Amino acid sequence: MGRRWRTGSLPGVSLVVSLAWLLGLAPVASGASAESLEVFDACWSRVRRSFYDRNLHDVDWSAVRDAYRPVAAEVPVGDVLRTVLNGMLAELQASHTTVIPESVYRQLTAELRGRRSLRFGVLLEEIDGHLFVRDQFFGGPAERAGIQRGDRVLSIDGRPPSHSEALVSAGYDPSLGGGAMYFFAPGMDQSLELEIQSDPQGITRRRVGLEPRVMSGLDSARNSVRVIEKDGFRIGTIHFPYCQRGAAELLEEMLRDELRRCDGLVIDLRGRGGYLDEAKRILRPFENRSWSKPLAFLIDDRTRSAKEVMAHLVRRNRLGVLVGQRTEGAVLGANFFRLPDGSYLELAITDVPVSGGIRLEGVGVEADLEVEDPLPYVTGRDPIFETGLEAVRHALQSRRARSRGPF
Repeated sequence: MGRRWRTGSLPGVSLVVSLAWLLGLAPVASGASAESLEVFDACWSRVRRSFYDRNLHDVDWSAVRDAYRPVAAEVPVGDVLRTVLNGMLAELQASHTTVIPESVYRQLTAELRGRRSLRFGVLLEEIDGHLFVRDQFFGGPAERAGIQRGDRVLSIDGRPPSHSEALVSAGYDPSLGGGAMYFFAPGMDQSLELEIQSDPQGITRRRVGLEPRVMSGLDSARNSVRVIEKDGFRIGTIHFPYCQRGAAELLEEMLRDELRRCDGLVIDLRGRGGYLDEAKRILRPFENRSWSKPLAFLIDDRTRSAKEVMAHLVRRNRLGVLVGQRTEGAVLGANFFRLPDGSYLELAITDVPVSGGIRLEGVGVEADLEVEDPLPYVTGRDPIFETGLEAVRHALQSRRARSRGPF
């Protein structure tokens, strides 16, 4: 089965109109209307010129413009206009096609280049109208404050999350399934106070202070390295939040140092993608067999882009076992285009077929060991990680039994 796309709906544009009015927006002034239409027209035209599929996935792009442009004329530039634009882009049902604020663009591009910045180190997912902690940086502010995977965020500085200016979209594709993803505004130099709940009954409500910290995904990857003892075996673990510059070099360093004496490894690929060439370099020690011990690679339904190509290569080259869930199926090459209001259009401009002409877009890579992974109120428990450890332990036990031979 391919993965589920959010259905586009031209005359489901009424949902966007409803959103605008639910937010209490009055008609905007003519100057603001002109600015919104300038942004809309620039976005619509860039898609028509540069989208990777010249047939625009058989979408009548002129009809899309006629449906969404009047809505854009009624909202101001900013978050609500981006909602309208992303509703329009969702009609294409393509990954790597979204409009994001300038601050998010600068955060993502800096992150992929391995640069440090002020971070709170937490990723939130919306489920049934509530926000839950999906992931966080190892050694980051959220982890240090005792926040756990599965915790629900009730308020931010005393306000409902939906009313907090500190919360921004994490820039995921509007046409993909799954809940919306958020993080805290990049570069904020002020503390936040979160009200957190760890159980469905609300018994564990508590307030947690967060102070931003200068760090990067590479710092998180380095902090994630662990050596875990199981049945006399040493199993090393490392998590790469991105395939960012310096990730492959970090892995090689760890294989020479902290992970050198391990009997097996768990490589966590959950999270965003990044540079495809960096993804391939991460796999190099395993492909050239300089490391030939048991491996498990962790994936889930948000593993995307370059990491999906990695997962495909792991299976094709029989490098290890894939543990978790089918990946997101978001495998198109993209570029960023600045819009007149300073926001950025991320747009799919090229297809990314893998070996044998296989396309992963809209399909993803299936796990060898499928794991159910509920999020709300799991109090930090991580079934995919636990199953990955168990898979490596089992492989090591099998090797030990074979080496002993028959009695």
